[in-house]
Amino acid sequence: MMRDFEGRTCIVTGGASGIGLTAAETLLTRGASVHLLDRDQVALERAVKSLRDEHCDRVRFEVADVTSTEECNRAVAAAHAVAGRLDHVVHCAGIFIGAALADAPMDDWRRVIDVNLVGTANVLQPAAHLMNEGGSIVTISSMAGTRSGAGVSAYAASKSAVESLSRSLAKELAPQVRVNVVAPGIVETPMSNAPGSAASIQSQPAIPLGRFAQPEEIAAVIAFLCSDQASYITGETIHVNGGIHMK
Repeated sequence: MMRDFEGRTCIVTGGASGIGLTAAETLLTRGASVHLLDRDQVALERAVKSLRDEHCDRVRFEVADVTSTEECNRAVAAAHAVAGRLDHVVHCAGIFIGAALADAPMDDWRRVIDVNLVGTANVLQPAAHLMNEGGSIVTISSMAGTRSGAGVSAYAASKSAVESLSRSLAKELAPQVRVNVVAPGIVETPMSNAPGSAASIQSQPAIPLGRFAQPEEIAAVIAFLCSDQASYITGETIHVNGGIHMK
């Protein structure tokens, strides 16, 4: 395994489980120091304990709800203060609530937008002031952000907006910091397997590669976009969906 992230500091939001936790483990394996941000303290402590068994003192955590500007400001500043630098931000925190617009409670709609879109801005605004030159940001969208579909209006709208926000930020932070998006298809995670999720209604044979993704496959693309191998890529959305996006 390459150790190309030696000496670099990364923040991973939504780091207590799913894609966030797997991305953190991938970056740690490649030499990074990682700060996990999540609102679930119990799950966060459990995740950090398991990671520290292998990666010792290179993993830390901050409890923060991405819908809180104050908590995000504090958590990002605290992560930066430990090493005095911030090289990468991987923003995985997000939620899914499925419902047709005509039937969706507006409180659910607002909750999805607040977590997925406003939460992205809450994390990236303080990070933008602290990022080291040559750093990179990766946000997580979804195939729903461009492909959409019935029953996912709030989620699709929020993820489309995350892509637009990320492109704007890529222009604002260039050339010092790169900003890209990973848009997964259906991934085997606790969120994707929840009742009403895409995984519960999408059949695997409809996916050209015939299966759902594993978190490690998404984490590998995230790590690539953070790495120097992607030094001329910014403002892009990379789709990782087993070919379902082209159908």
